[in-house]
Amino acid sequence: MNRTHGDVLDIWRAELGQKPGVRIEHTAAAVGTVTAVDTDTRIVTIRGVERTVVLEVSEEIDLDTISVGDDVNALFQESIAISVEPAPAGE
Repeated sequence: MNRTHGDVLDIWRAELGQKPGVRIEHTAAAVGTVTAVDTDTRIVTIRGVERTVVLEVSEEIDLDTISVGDDVNALFQESIAISVEPAPAGE
């Protein structure tokens, strides 16, 4: 994306004494150019200077108003969560 307006990284890890775990959330707001719109799957592809992202678009957004070539503001979140659980007995 280009002309990034906001970028937040949130990292959470389990407290001492809890089961091991971590969650990482990256939220970004940026402006880019629409290169593809699939209204059936609600997937929009947005190209920026540094990368292209493929995003599933919320039902709150009217995709009939978005066309290839439009400059758009995008807010998207990527999350990763890891937890450690004991193996089942006998394995």
